[in-house]
Amino acid sequence: MRAAAGLYALEHNTDRLLDDHKRAQKLARDLSAFTDLTVSTPDTNMVFVNVAKDIASAFSEHLAQHGIGVTSAYGATRQRWVTHLDISDEALETALAVVHDFFGTR
Repeated sequence: MRAAAGLYALEHNTDRLLDDHKRAQKLARDLSAFTDLTVSTPDTNMVFVNVAKDIASAFSEHLAQHGIGVTSAYGATRQRWVTHLDISDEALETALAVVHDFFGTR
């Protein structure tokens, strides 16, 4: 099933994949501003974030409470954020605002 979704994207959405990659780059840049987050520069639409252990659970819970779904591993210290067809510029800004709220920077 996942392969079918990937094939569909390659056959129908390649022109707009650049938008996903640009959003991932912005997401990585903006998340990198927080000292408790270590962000890998994305090559695709996936952004990998290492979260400081002392805030990892609270941060994941905060994101979830605000409807932001990220994949977590290692006790929520390793997160995968993904931009895709359903993530607009507005949705990205909303997610970043939630992160700012968590860190008390807005």
